[in-house]
Amino acid sequence: MPWIDFNKGDIEAWVRLNEANTAKYVLEKVLEAENGRLIIENNEIICRIV
Repeated sequence: MPWIDFNKGDIEAWVRLNEANTAKYVLEKVLEAENGRLIIENNEIICRIV
């Protein structure tokens, strides 16, 4: 089961997915659909895969 570690007011969140390389695939699809940018409530989100 994937999970998101985030507390209201934090400036960072951690998303953990179950399978290897899933994060890369998901992020590529999100950015592809949004012209290379992820915007949430008028804020551009910086994403990194660790």
